[in-house]
Amino acid sequence: MIINEPSNTELNLVIEAPYSLNYLIFIQNIYLNNDSKCENSNRLFPYLDSSKWGLLEQKKFSIKFNEVWNEVVHKNNKDQLYEHNGVLYDDSQLFKQLFESDSKGEVGFSESVKLFMSWWDEVFGKMAISRVYETEGSDIYNEFLKAIQSNQCTITNNRFNIDLIYDKNSIVKSTNTPSYYYIMPIQDLFFNRENIVPELLKCLD
Repeated sequence: MIINEPSNTELNLVIEAPYSLNYLIFIQNIYLNNDSKCENSNRLFPYLDSSKWGLLEQKKFSIKFNEVWNEVVHKNNKDQLYEHNGVLYDDSQLFKQLFESDSKGEVGFSESVKLFMSWWDEVFGKMAISRVYETEGSDIYNEFLKAIQSNQCTITNNRFNIDLIYDKNSIVKSTNTPSYYYIMPIQDLFFNRENIVPELLKCLD
């Protein structure tokens, strides 16, 4: 967790790299890599064969992924204690909805969580994503404060949450994102830097 706290305590910017949302991106990328429409040049991380995992078929998966994603966003925003390193097991019935409700799906879910945790819990997973933000996004807080002042925005909540995800969400086209909450793909720090603060301002409403 990284918290930027100004001297006047007007706004705290809280940065997280949540297990829940990053697991969903992990599953999304596996699904997209195994989609017959995906070109070899567009392979995403991780690239592996999930044909024995019992993921839902194409139309069902996209619909269910939207539902699960939005529910996780809601839970993350509503309850600060929801997100922790055991969330994939504690709320397993939610994440299992992306898999068939049979033994194949049970094994697929279990294997996917083990694979995800073996990466995300190591220095090249969650810690690496957080370090990238610390290095490349250290000025965002000050830029955000200046933009708030110059636009004379009214602050109604002293906590603003940013959840970092390791890749963009390519399935969910629109998320009913709560106020004072923003989901940032880490590559935005390199390829969409100029739009981050304007997007944060929109989340103050």
